[in-house]
Amino acid sequence: MVPSRCPCRPSFSAAAISFSTSASVRYLIVLLDEVFGRENRLYVVSFKQGSATGHKSINPGCVNTTNFLLIYAKEKVLWAPNRVFTARERDDRYNQFIQNINAPYSQWAFTTLTKAFAASKGLSEKEARAVQKTLWQLLAMRLRQRRTTSFDSAGSADWLVEGGGVMNDAHLAQIEASLEQRYFAMIPPLQANWTPDQHRKNRLSRSLAAFAIEKLADTAPAQAANAIVDGGNDNGIDALYFDRLKNRLWLVQSKAGGPPDSGDNKKFRDGIRDLAAGNFANFNASFARLQSEAEEALESPGLVIVGCHAYLGNQLGPHAITDLNQLAAELNQFVHRFEWQDRNAEGVHGWLVAEHAVAPLTVNLTLESWFAVNQPRRAFYGLVTAAQLAALYLHHGKRLFEKNIRHYLGAQPVNEAITATVRDRPVELFYLNNGLTAVCAHIQPAPGHTNQSAVLTLTGFSVVNGAQTVGSIFAAQTGANTAVSPDAKLLITLIEVGPTPGTLGLDITRARNTQNAVRGLHFAALDDNQERLRRELAISGIQYHYRPSAEAVQGGPNVITFEQAALALACFSGDTKTIVTAKKEIGQIHDRNGVIYPTLFRDGLTGIALCRAVRVFDYLHGILQHSEWAEPRRSYFRRMFYRHGRLFILHIFAPRRQSARPKGTGAGFQRQDQVYLHRPSVQHAAGFRTLRRHRGAFHLAVTNAGPPGVAPPSTLPRRNDVCPHRRQ
Repeated sequence: MVPSRCPCRPSFSAAAISFSTSASVRYLIVLLDEVFGRENRLYVVSFKQGSATGHKSINPGCVNTTNFLLIYAKEKVLWAPNRVFTARERDDRYNQFIQNINAPYSQWAFTTLTKAFAASKGLSEKEARAVQKTLWQLLAMRLRQRRTTSFDSAGSADWLVEGGGVMNDAHLAQIEASLEQRYFAMIPPLQANWTPDQHRKNRLSRSLAAFAIEKLADTAPAQAANAIVDGGNDNGIDALYFDRLKNRLWLVQSKAGGPPDSGDNKKFRDGIRDLAAGNFANFNASFARLQSEAEEALESPGLVIVGCHAYLGNQLGPHAITDLNQLAAELNQFVHRFEWQDRNAEGVHGWLVAEHAVAPLTVNLTLESWFAVNQPRRAFYGLVTAAQLAALYLHHGKRLFEKNIRHYLGAQPVNEAITATVRDRPVELFYLNNGLTAVCAHIQPAPGHTNQSAVLTLTGFSVVNGAQTVGSIFAAQTGANTAVSPDAKLLITLIEVGPTPGTLGLDITRARNTQNAVRGLHFAALDDNQERLRRELAISGIQYHYRPSAEAVQGGPNVITFEQAALALACFSGDTKTIVTAKKEIGQIHDRNGVIYPTLFRDGLTGIALCRAVRVFDYLHGILQHSEWAEPRRSYFRRMFYRHGRLFILHIFAPRRQSARPKGTGAGFQRQDQVYLHRPSVQHAAGFRTLRRHRGAFHLAVTNAGPPGVAPPSTLPRRNDVCPHRRQ
């Protein structure tokens, strides 16, 4: 037992007792309780003094490493601790700022960090919040840029596909680009002393509010832009619009960033309460411009107020959801008059994707000599004039073949024969053509029909077999610059599949198109992911053709075909078997029912990721192609190496270039991407060295590449072979 001068008080008011064994601590507590009194025991402190693996640990069993301090006061009621404060790093869970740090701690005054920041910079609290959001977003962007990209279990080079970021980054880039293009001309910057980046962020937020109004209320962009009331003292409401048709008053709070915090959500709820109660004095001048519209809405019987959070984050927090549900219970106490919606980044991007969906067609066709089948499902078949089909193609184009596996392929030999028949022998068309098959959600014959002639209203009409026939008939009309003869008729079968056909429509399409020679890649058009990818790419102005068509054959800088996408994704898949299959029998990677196709066109693949894979593949493929052309004609095997080994080189190149990934998130292939990828000497050296270790696989690829009488190469290029780019 060692008495000591306690640092808590200048007088001797406590005693510290130390001992090294835990076996005696209980006995010592009893003893000291008798000496000092149990009521004067202050603390029993334990601390670790040794390690079980230390050099002093020689016990064969469990090792004691803990010592104890027993602290007693002479009189506990008179004892007071001497509190000592030590510095530590800031804990982001705390949001308080000490205004008078140099004063005694008992006199400290606290405020929030936002208010302290606003006071130091001479800003309003709302302006300070906007600056804070921008700073946090810049920090998050820097962290994303520094984040390394790992390979998945299959070893796929996602850095090549997604540009060094996560998939959602590409969607955010598409959203921001669309908002800028659509609304910035109508939404000028606010009169605030902000940086250009802060102005852009604010305009994106207001544009998002307008976009939400456009989609929720189904209005024009100009009307949606006019609904913006965002600004100082907006009471948490950024946009307001009265939808008279649906009797809805739309109120939007938007953020071009993460979900709203508790403060933002509280302002939004307070603003909704004030508006519902008619307390318009709490709003700003921008709201006064639309006050008459709000008053008209509140006077409308049966009005429903709909509050919507629109933001570019993942999801609302649980507290925000609870608060909004409480607000709904409060306002709907006597009559239903309030609802709320949540539109995060995924929902906003979904709006953009839906803009590029193909709307179902409703057409009228006149059938001659027709018959009907009612069981097990309705179907009609009869004669239709070629002139009607030409008119449909003129008005609707490729939309006629939305559920088909391919569009009109243009001037093919078979199509030219159909065109010649329509133009020169129209009466023979019925006998020479197989006819058409179309599916419809609903078929409604017009009143007064007879078996000789009937007008049918076809809802959800799509030609699933006969796209080449319809396109060839239209070509006969435009080529001869004359109307199609009324004598040209052919058989058509109309099958009613209902509004939700399930797999029935796909089964009909597949069965009706396997009676003739059809390539396996055509059936990829039946995959819903292909249509989703087309819509996502259309947002960025990229045309993705997953059905064979004349437009796909023509190509262009902003055109991507299914074949290009499949080959690029295969090269960067990280799977050697996939590369061998793509080189040996590429049709297998196009087979929707095969093993490889689902791994390439997976559900999580984004349109931007697909586009960047094709862009990177084309760029690197071009380098290898020019390397082949740069070889002299006498270097046959070196040229064949570049020609037949391209896919393997790109397959090996992908993981080796992980640290030099292109960092963009857009669909374009920018200069920065070329800087990261264009290292020809490194690329070729890595390819040569690796392929020497895998010469067996490469030997199979080039064995049959040589001309007759020339023996296949027994080895690959040597290490001292010079790359043509190195000679430059």
